[in-house]
Amino acid sequence: MGKIKNIAGKKFGQLLVLKDSGKRAKSGRVLWLCKCDCGNTAEINSKYLLSEDTQSCGCLKPTLLHKNTDKVGEISKSFWSRIKRGAKQRNLEFKITREYAWSIFLKQQRKCSLTEMDIHLPKYHGKRSLPNRGRNHTASLDRIDNSKGYIIGNVRWLHKDVNKMKNTHEEEYFINICKKISNINNKKPLVAVSGGLDPVHYGHVRMIKEAAKYGRVVVILNSDEWLTRKKGKPFMCWEERAEIVGAFRDVYRVSPVDDSDGTVCEALKRIKPAYFANGGDRKSDNVPEVQVCQELDIEMLWNIGGDKIQSSSNLIANAKEGVS
Repeated sequence: MGKIKNIAGKKFGQLLVLKDSGKRAKSGRVLWLCKCDCGNTAEINSKYLLSEDTQSCGCLKPTLLHKNTDKVGEISKSFWSRIKRGAKQRNLEFKITREYAWSIFLKQQRKCSLTEMDIHLPKYHGKRSLPNRGRNHTASLDRIDNSKGYIIGNVRWLHKDVNKMKNTHEEEYFINICKKISNINNKKPLVAVSGGLDPVHYGHVRMIKEAAKYGRVVVILNSDEWLTRKKGKPFMCWEERAEIVGAFRDVYRVSPVDDSDGTVCEALKRIKPAYFANGGDRKSDNVPEVQVCQELDIEMLWNIGGDKIQSSSNLIANAKEGVS
């Protein structure tokens, strides 16, 4: 064979040639060590690099999903056709390939470009989508500059909800609007509610929802030790309760508390909320935090969420006894 052409440093598709691997194919051609955009490395025959027959480590190869239906990575032909059809209906230029879109998806590490939320591509089975497609499909292909079409350098993946909100707006305008909403929300007063919430029930939900009308809700969540003193032992540990309650839309944050004195005074002094909201079973004569609230000028809110309609202790007792 003739002199070996040095292609180190060159890029072919998604492959950056690093160096001669020192190995040779059966034909005697050089096997070049290459790094793919997906992060993998592979040894590629110089013949296939120069002819551009190979443009990735294998991550972009179409894989059979169902008969007559192929994917590139996880982008199905059906899903891609929907994107192209939508672009055509809006008279938008469409000059990208599935391979390019998949490489962008991998570069973003399967996360929304603006929020870093996890995103998922739809799963198709032939012409029919799999049952969980609607539940798990969150990835949406966005144009960075909405005045341009789907072209190289102008696309990214967003969470579909973010893309819907962004819609036809320029990114700078959209982000400024989001910042204004966030700033206004952060100016709302803090509203503290407290309890063991072990387990949480719909009475707690109603209390939190009504408290949210006054501002950002901080749930002061009593400790496992407090629950042990109250009812023998906790049904769920603090971390489990905090994760569940923290997932509620109306909860701004969950706060621990040193409740060794049987009160949440420590947290109230630390957080200094504008309001301390109490449920229907709590009155000024049975709430030990009244004095602290008066000293800190924290307004007490009563009967938030209505009268007591459920009890965590009763739920557990009834479950043990098999009572519905």
